[in-house]
Amino acid sequence: MSENVGKQLPQKDLEGYPKNVTEWKNYLSAPETDFHVYENINLLREGVESPENWTKTKELAKKELESVPQTIIPQLFERLKPYLEELPGGHSKNHVYRDFINSLAINQDPWVKSLDDVEKFIGIMGGTFHDIGNSVVNRYEETKRFAGHAEAGAFLFGDIAKDLLSPNLLKLSQFAIAAHTHYAKDIPIPPKKVNGEEKTIVKKPYDDTLSNDGNKAGIWLSQWADRLDAQGVQAFIRHSITKAEPTEDYDPSQGFHQIKENEIKDFTYHLSPTMRTENFTGGRNTLEHITMYRNSALGKSVYSQHDTPYFTNELVRPNAEEQDEFVKEVLRETPILPDEEINKGLETFYAMCRRVDRGNNIETVIDLFKRKFTSLPKDQLSHWVNGFSVLPKLYDQMLSRIEIKLRDANNDRSQSGVFKEAGKLATQKLEELKKVS
Repeated sequence: MSENVGKQLPQKDLEGYPKNVTEWKNYLSAPETDFHVYENINLLREGVESPENWTKTKELAKKELESVPQTIIPQLFERLKPYLEELPGGHSKNHVYRDFINSLAINQDPWVKSLDDVEKFIGIMGGTFHDIGNSVVNRYEETKRFAGHAEAGAFLFGDIAKDLLSPNLLKLSQFAIAAHTHYAKDIPIPPKKVNGEEKTIVKKPYDDTLSNDGNKAGIWLSQWADRLDAQGVQAFIRHSITKAEPTEDYDPSQGFHQIKENEIKDFTYHLSPTMRTENFTGGRNTLEHITMYRNSALGKSVYSQHDTPYFTNELVRPNAEEQDEFVKEVLRETPILPDEEINKGLETFYAMCRRVDRGNNIETVIDLFKRKFTSLPKDQLSHWVNGFSVLPKLYDQMLSRIEIKLRDANNDRSQSGVFKEAGKLATQKLEELKKVS
């Protein structure tokens, strides 16, 4: 068993860490501090990653959870508010809010109800705050950084929440944040100079092996919440937003795909309203990408291996069916629409971008779309406009459905005070998401 179990991680210069978003961005931009974060997360892994260490840490965390203030989750939201406001398009604060709401709804799964409160709590922590690192590092530099957005987020969360969460709850929460990406393959990082010495690493997948008695379920619950927001029309909008500018995205079957030779070619490739079923050389386009996520969720894969009937049928499948409806609308045969109708349809899309994804750069993203959509021929724009016409209806359907699930969770008298207070906050956040403007 690691000597780190039950002890505070030996972070260097703890009081010297940044105090605001700007300072964190500057701090994490240097190779030396990037490597420091990577080393710190490796210490975290040493302390909790093995099944034995997770179990030992969780036993200590159970005692800590008993004395946690019932308002701990609202307190964390308030503390992290500046970082939520800084989250970019595709992984914005609205993504955090939906993941938070989903994390509470997931607790109505019969299997989840059978878990201990620490695993449920870790599921909410990781499910809600897993993308907080995107406020201070570039989400699409995973192959260029020692510490990707998940590791940076786990480290950031550990520093910001260190006086709100006790040590063992904090470490388990940090691990769930770091492990949420579920990258299944090694990620080699090119050599970089660190304090004059050349460093090269290979980032290894996290061990999230689920035991028969539910140990490490919190990691899977974190991934469930994230995966739920990768289904439905919000998934299309989120993914499209990330394509306003060229990005290296992750494909489970191919790894990180490369950017096309220029911005317009990259945009027209990913925003082509077509659907291939094979030969995805160069990466999947937007429709192919969200369909791949749908298939991995409803079929058997490394990501869905522990999905329960409740999670699949009550939560994932309805989102996926709405996504299918949107894709069919885009692909259906259509005449070339008049300019006025095309422009009206595009404005519907921009309005939904603002509603679904209130990233700190959303107006910049919309301006880029307005410029780049002109590079698509009118027959392709006509296909997109058909799909855009159903976006508001389908998004509202999803919110209404999750509202019922959240209400059921809030009415569950078996929930402890921490989860009840979280449910109240989730209801407030849902009301914010329902607002049209």
